[in-house]
Amino acid sequence: MADVTARPATAADLRAIAEVSRASGLGSTDSGSDPAYVRHLLAHGRVAVAEEAGVVTGFATSLPVGGTTMLCDLFVRPDSQSRGAGGVLLAEVLPEGVPRMTFSSRDPRAMALYTRSGMAGRWALFYLRAPGTPGPAPVGVRAAAATAAEVTALELAWTGVDRGCDHDFWASRPAGTPFVVSTGDLPVAAGCVAQGEDGIALAHLAVSPRADVVAAVLGALSAAPKGVLVHLPSAHPAVPVLLGQGYRIEEYDLFMCGRSGMPGGERGAYSPGMC
Repeated sequence: MADVTARPATAADLRAIAEVSRASGLGSTDSGSDPAYVRHLLAHGRVAVAEEAGVVTGFATSLPVGGTTMLCDLFVRPDSQSRGAGGVLLAEVLPEGVPRMTFSSRDPRAMALYTRSGMAGRWALFYLRAPGTPGPAPVGVRAAAATAAEVTALELAWTGVDRGCDHDFWASRPAGTPFVVSTGDLPVAAGCVAQGEDGIALAHLAVSPRADVVAAVLGALSAAPKGVLVHLPSAHPAVPVLLGQGYRIEEYDLFMCGRSGMPGGERGAYSPGMC
């Protein structure tokens, strides 16, 4: 059996990464099968491939989010698993000593690998699907279209985290629409909706530390299309409200991290892949 090694990926690896992604059952959007997504991570994060005898058998990606690094993807071809590729890929995209976090699937092997690397399970990320057209915004709360730069500036002011390149990416996606939620003239939340593999999703939402988080989320969803998907921490106060409105939990991931936790707190909505 050939040794498994990992190396930084380049644009020349896009086809091989897509083949691993498809073999792993991933869709065509926001995955290794999506060239725009992989190119974004090549430009702004880390992408690595695992090889056996010169053949790419896996890939991993990561992205800096504030002072923490987000593990976005780690996939190994089903016929090449349990041979050490996961460990060498993780070491390539999460160097020793780097604060780290990820949204893990419920695969016990993945959770064990991430736990050994210094990440502990903290909370579930619920995938919540609207039953139809989302309900109206609370009285006095409204959502309006904005630019990626405006959303970036607000999130930076509220959290100290600059997500400018990521907001540009989300806005560039099919149906990408940056927006700001306001109470009166005061911005209370900012984010973007975009087309994903499972339909239109609230790709990311930052919420002001002084805002009513439930009103902010409801305001953001009020401008979203029918059947929108939103990803919220399981303990988020908007979760029981949305469930009461008929939203359903379709899936969940496990948020895992070291000591640093979620940059900017757990008040917003998150992208399972890019936070």
